[in-house]
Amino acid sequence: MSAGTAAARAETPAARPAPRADSAVEPVVELTGIEIGFPGVKALDGVSLRLLPGEVHALMGENGAGKSTLIKALTGVYAIDAGSLKVDGQEHRFSGPAESQAAGISTVYQEVNLCTNLTVAENMLLGREPRRLGRIHTRAMNRRAAEVLARLGLDVDPTSTLGSHPIAVQQLVAIARAVDVDAKVLVLDEPTSSLDADEVRVLFDVVRSLRDQGVAVLFVSHFLDQVFELSDRMTVLRNGRFVAEHRTAEITQLELVQEMIGRELEVLERLDRQPPPPSPSSRSSAWAARASSRPPTSPCTRGRSSAWPGCSALVAPSWRDSSSAPTSPTAARCRCRAGPAPGAPRARPSTPASRSPARTVGPRAWSAT
Repeated sequence: MSAGTAAARAETPAARPAPRADSAVEPVVELTGIEIGFPGVKALDGVSLRLLPGEVHALMGENGAGKSTLIKALTGVYAIDAGSLKVDGQEHRFSGPAESQAAGISTVYQEVNLCTNLTVAENMLLGREPRRLGRIHTRAMNRRAAEVLARLGLDVDPTSTLGSHPIAVQQLVAIARAVDVDAKVLVLDEPTSSLDADEVRVLFDVVRSLRDQGVAVLFVSHFLDQVFELSDRMTVLRNGRFVAEHRTAEITQLELVQEMIGRELEVLERLDRQPPPPSPSSRSSAWAARASSRPPTSPCTRGRSSAWPGCSALVAPSWRDSSSAPTSPTAARCRCRAGPAPGAPRARPSTPASRSPARTVGPRAWSAT
């Protein structure tokens, strides 16, 4: 057993205590002992999470680990059954997303929920448009949107229609809208799932810019490479429970996967060494080789197969005297309509003495003598 495996076993996830906040920095958001249940299932069981300002915090776990439920508890979509939620040291009980947003928590979900028929500025300031004499002040709205986009380093025309831009730009506009409300916490739920490599780089530059401005970013993604590239800290959940918190630089991908699925490193290494399953082409060649080794059959399909070439319905008759049994399959008779096989001698007619006694077939009886 390697030293790394021994260390991993000695420090199991269950043995790790709940994380302590850094003495120099107070968390902007702190969730402690969060419990949420639904009929027949407990989605979250004593989960803790802290978000520090100026950090990208990754929330990790398998499907069903409780990540989405925890995000919805943070944003006020789900009510918390037990536990505490503090923002800037003050405890809150959000009854809806509006209260969460008023506390400085903004969320950008995987699916962009903006209006593609409106302009970029109208989407960014929707519901918060500057007004003059009771009407929307369009110039002030466009100017304010341009300032926010420039602060994020985005070269986007605020007067252009949102639907004319690709999905990556729409995602960035959604982030700009979240930043415009003076968000202290920005939640990004799978933001890179529909982006290519170049678009991901632009998004990461924007996220790093927000981090440098002191915004706490909660990042959720199933791409481990992106998580290790962007995040500063991570929290691992498994089956609705808190497993561990790490600085990203202090954990490897293999150790992270172990904590996510709850298996030892030796099991993962053994699974990694297993040979790959056979490809469809090799399976087809195996079936072809097996089929070529079978004896040829004739178009006759009325009987069972045999070794007789040219017919699959040959059945050898029963012989009472083994000495009179045929020595080759040519003496067998075919029960199909094709008659005897080519070259086979005709069978002799049975003598009356060799026939069976009277039998009953259905309602009639026939006599052999």
